[in-house]
Amino acid sequence: MTSSLPLLLLIAVLATSSCAQQTPFLPVTDAIGQVELADGLPSVTRNSRPYILDEQSLVYAGDLLRTDERSTLTIRLGSGSVISLGPETQLLFTVVEQRENEFRSILSLTTGSMHVSQRTSADHELTVRTRIATAASRSGAFWLGYDRNNPTLTVIALGDRLVTVSNTDGEVELNRLHDTTSVPAGAGPRAVTGWSEDRASRTIDYYFQVQP
Repeated sequence: MTSSLPLLLLIAVLATSSCAQQTPFLPVTDAIGQVELADGLPSVTRNSRPYILDEQSLVYAGDLLRTDERSTLTIRLGSGSVISLGPETQLLFTVVEQRENEFRSILSLTTGSMHVSQRTSADHELTVRTRIATAASRSGAFWLGYDRNNPTLTVIALGDRLVTVSNTDGEVELNRLHDTTSVPAGAGPRAVTGWSEDRASRTIDYYFQVQP
Protein backbone atom coordinates (compact mmCIF):
# COMPACT_ATOMS: atom_id res chain seq x y z
CA MET A 1 0.00 0.00 0.00
CA THR A 2 2.84 2.33 0.92
CA SER A 3 4.61 1.66 -2.39
CA SER A 4 1.63 2.94 -4.35
CA LEU A 5 1.66 6.35 -2.63
CA PRO A 6 4.19 8.00 -4.99
CA LEU A 7 2.14 6.85 -7.97
CA LEU A 8 -1.05 8.30 -6.48
CA LEU A 9 0.71 11.61 -5.79
CA LEU A 10 1.98 11.72 -9.37
CA ILE A 11 -1.54 11.12 -10.71
CA ALA A 12 -2.89 13.89 -8.48
CA VAL A 13 -0.22 16.34 -9.65
CA LEU A 14 -0.88 15.53 -13.32
CA ALA A 15 -4.63 15.92 -12.85
CA THR A 16 -4.16 19.31 -11.15
CA SER A 17 -1.83 20.44 -13.92
CA SER A 18 -4.30 19.31 -16.58
CA CYS A 19 -7.15 21.23 -14.95
CA ALA A 20 -5.00 24.37 -14.71
CA GLN A 21 -4.12 24.15 -18.41
CA GLN A 22 -7.77 23.84 -19.37
CA THR A 23 -8.91 26.99 -17.56
CA PRO A 24 -11.09 28.72 -20.14
CA PHE A 25 -10.71 32.23 -21.47
CA LEU A 26 -13.44 34.52 -20.12
CA PRO A 27 -14.74 37.76 -21.67
CA VAL A 28 -13.40 40.97 -20.12
CA THR A 29 -16.53 42.71 -18.87
CA ASP A 30 -14.98 45.90 -17.47
CA ALA A 31 -12.75 48.37 -19.31
CA ILE A 32 -10.26 46.70 -21.66
CA GLY A 33 -7.99 49.73 -21.95
CA GLN A 34 -7.49 53.46 -21.64
CA VAL A 35 -6.69 56.27 -24.05
CA GLU A 36 -3.08 57.42 -23.71
CA LEU A 37 -3.09 60.01 -26.47
CA ALA A 38 -5.94 61.65 -28.38
CA ASP A 39 -4.96 64.08 -31.11
CA GLY A 40 -7.84 65.94 -32.75
CA LEU A 41 -11.34 64.57 -32.15
CA PRO A 42 -11.27 60.76 -32.24
CA SER A 43 -14.58 59.18 -31.31
CA VAL A 44 -16.18 55.96 -30.14
CA THR A 45 -19.60 54.50 -30.84
CA ARG A 46 -20.83 52.59 -27.78
CA ASN A 47 -24.32 51.16 -27.43
CA SER A 48 -25.26 52.99 -30.65
CA ARG A 49 -24.20 56.36 -29.19
CA PRO A 50 -21.18 58.40 -30.37
CA TYR A 51 -18.77 59.99 -27.89
CA ILE A 52 -15.61 62.07 -28.29
CA LEU A 53 -12.54 60.37 -26.79
CA ASP A 54 -9.97 62.21 -24.71
CA GLU A 55 -6.90 61.16 -22.74
CA GLN A 56 -7.83 58.85 -19.83
CA SER A 57 -11.08 57.80 -21.55
CA LEU A 58 -11.88 54.13 -20.98
CA VAL A 59 -12.39 51.65 -23.83
CA TYR A 60 -14.66 48.58 -23.71
CA ALA A 61 -15.19 45.42 -25.76
CA GLY A 62 -17.70 46.17 -28.51
CA ASP A 63 -16.47 49.76 -28.94
CA LEU A 64 -16.18 51.08 -32.49
CA LEU A 65 -13.32 53.59 -32.64
CA ARG A 66 -13.02 56.22 -35.35
CA THR A 67 -10.49 58.86 -36.35
CA ASP A 68 -11.07 61.46 -39.05
CA GLU A 69 -8.47 63.01 -41.35
CA ARG A 70 -7.33 65.35 -38.55
CA SER A 71 -7.08 62.92 -35.65
CA THR A 72 -5.06 60.00 -34.28
CA LEU A 73 -5.54 57.82 -31.21
CA THR A 74 -3.34 55.69 -28.93
CA ILE A 75 -4.79 53.15 -26.49
CA ARG A 76 -3.06 51.03 -23.86
CA LEU A 77 -4.87 47.75 -23.29
CA GLY A 78 -5.04 45.81 -20.04
CA SER A 79 -2.69 43.24 -21.57
CA GLY A 80 -0.01 45.93 -21.96
CA SER A 81 -0.39 46.03 -25.73
CA VAL A 82 -0.48 49.52 -27.19
CA ILE A 83 -2.59 50.23 -30.27
CA SER A 84 -2.23 53.44 -32.27
CA LEU A 85 -4.70 54.43 -34.98
CA GLY A 86 -3.78 56.67 -37.88
CA PRO A 87 -6.14 59.22 -39.45
CA GLU A 88 -9.32 58.03 -41.19
CA THR A 89 -9.31 54.72 -39.35
CA GLN A 90 -12.19 52.61 -38.08
CA LEU A 91 -11.52 49.78 -35.60
CA LEU A 92 -13.96 47.50 -33.76
CA PHE A 93 -13.01 45.56 -30.61
CA THR A 94 -14.94 42.39 -31.41
CA VAL A 95 -13.65 39.97 -28.76
CA VAL A 96 -11.45 40.57 -25.69
CA GLU A 97 -10.86 37.62 -23.34
CA GLN A 98 -8.54 36.87 -20.45
CA ARG A 99 -7.18 33.81 -18.62
CA GLU A 100 -4.89 34.72 -15.71
CA ASN A 101 -1.95 36.51 -17.39
CA GLU A 102 -3.05 35.56 -20.92
CA PHE A 103 -5.16 37.69 -23.24
CA ARG A 104 -6.92 36.96 -26.52
CA SER A 105 -8.39 39.69 -28.73
CA ILE A 106 -10.08 39.85 -32.12
CA LEU A 107 -10.27 43.26 -33.78
CA SER A 108 -11.82 44.36 -37.08
CA LEU A 109 -10.07 47.08 -39.08
CA THR A 110 -12.45 48.48 -41.69
CA THR A 111 -10.44 51.46 -42.93
CA GLY A 112 -7.16 53.22 -42.25
CA SER A 113 -4.07 51.94 -40.43
CA MET A 114 -2.93 50.77 -37.01
CA HIS A 115 0.29 50.12 -35.10
CA VAL A 116 0.56 47.39 -32.44
CA SER A 117 3.38 47.32 -29.87
CA GLN A 118 4.06 45.51 -26.57
CA ARG A 119 5.08 47.05 -23.23
CA THR A 120 4.66 44.01 -21.01
CA SER A 121 5.56 40.34 -20.72
CA ALA A 122 1.89 39.27 -20.72
CA ASP A 123 0.92 36.75 -23.38
CA HIS A 124 -1.47 38.42 -25.83
CA GLU A 125 -2.88 36.55 -28.82
CA LEU A 126 -4.04 39.35 -31.11
CA THR A 127 -5.94 38.87 -34.37
CA VAL A 128 -6.82 41.76 -36.69
CA ARG A 129 -9.38 41.03 -39.37
CA THR A 130 -9.66 43.29 -42.40
CA ARG A 131 -11.66 43.30 -45.64
CA ILE A 132 -8.66 41.79 -47.45
CA ALA A 133 -6.73 39.55 -45.05
CA THR A 134 -6.17 38.66 -41.40
CA ALA A 135 -3.02 39.45 -39.41
CA ALA A 136 -2.33 37.50 -36.22
CA SER A 137 0.48 37.44 -33.67
CA ARG A 138 1.20 36.32 -30.12
CA SER A 139 2.69 39.30 -28.28
CA GLY A 140 4.22 40.62 -31.51
CA ALA A 141 4.63 44.17 -32.80
CA PHE A 142 3.45 45.11 -36.28
CA TRP A 143 1.82 47.76 -38.45
CA LEU A 144 -0.87 47.27 -41.04
CA GLY A 145 -2.85 49.60 -43.23
CA TYR A 146 -4.98 49.94 -46.32
CA ASP A 147 -3.31 51.58 -49.31
CA ARG A 148 -4.86 54.98 -49.91
CA ASN A 149 -4.78 54.61 -53.68
CA ASN A 150 -5.28 50.88 -54.33
CA PRO A 151 -7.37 48.08 -52.75
CA THR A 152 -4.29 46.58 -51.08
CA LEU A 153 -3.33 45.82 -47.46
CA THR A 154 0.28 46.15 -46.28
CA VAL A 155 1.64 44.47 -43.13
CA ILE A 156 5.07 45.23 -41.61
CA ALA A 157 6.63 43.23 -38.74
CA LEU A 158 8.18 45.53 -36.12
CA GLY A 159 9.98 42.86 -34.12
CA ASP A 160 11.10 39.24 -34.24
CA ARG A 161 7.82 37.73 -32.99
CA LEU A 162 5.93 35.78 -35.65
CA VAL A 163 3.18 37.63 -37.50
CA THR A 164 0.94 35.51 -39.75
CA VAL A 165 -0.93 37.11 -42.65
CA SER A 166 -3.58 35.00 -44.34
CA ASN A 167 -6.79 34.85 -46.33
CA THR A 168 -8.62 32.16 -48.30
CA ASP A 169 -6.01 32.45 -51.09
CA GLY A 170 -2.86 31.89 -49.05
CA GLU A 171 -0.72 32.55 -46.00
CA VAL A 172 2.73 34.02 -45.28
CA GLU A 173 4.81 34.42 -42.11
CA LEU A 174 6.74 37.52 -41.07
CA ASN A 175 9.58 36.37 -38.81
CA ARG A 176 12.08 39.21 -38.75
CA LEU A 177 12.13 42.94 -38.10
CA HIS A 178 10.71 44.83 -41.11
CA ASP A 179 9.57 41.71 -42.94
CA THR A 180 6.73 42.99 -45.12
CA THR A 181 3.94 41.65 -47.28
CA SER A 182 1.18 43.26 -49.30
CA VAL A 183 -2.17 41.68 -50.08
CA PRO A 184 -4.19 42.81 -53.11
CA ALA A 185 -7.95 42.46 -52.87
CA GLY A 186 -9.04 39.07 -54.23
CA ALA A 187 -5.56 37.52 -54.06
CA GLY A 188 -3.28 35.84 -51.56
CA PRO A 189 -0.47 37.57 -49.65
CA ARG A 190 2.56 38.36 -51.78
CA ALA A 191 6.00 36.92 -51.04
CA VAL A 192 7.66 38.37 -47.94
CA THR A 193 10.33 41.01 -48.54
CA GLY A 194 12.73 42.59 -46.06
CA TRP A 195 12.34 46.35 -45.97
CA SER A 196 14.96 48.77 -44.71
CA GLU A 197 14.33 50.61 -41.46
CA ASP A 198 14.07 53.86 -43.42
CA ARG A 199 11.44 52.53 -45.81
CA ALA A 200 9.35 51.04 -43.01
CA SER A 201 9.55 54.26 -40.96
CA ARG A 202 8.66 56.47 -43.93
CA THR A 203 5.63 54.30 -44.75
CA ILE A 204 4.31 54.34 -41.19
CA ASP A 205 4.93 58.08 -40.81
CA TYR A 206 3.10 58.76 -44.08
CA TYR A 207 -0.04 56.97 -42.91
CA PHE A 208 0.03 58.71 -39.52
CA GLN A 209 0.18 62.21 -40.97
CA VAL A 210 -2.92 64.25 -40.18
CA GLN A 211 -4.43 66.53 -42.79
CA PRO A 212 -3.84 70.27 -42.24
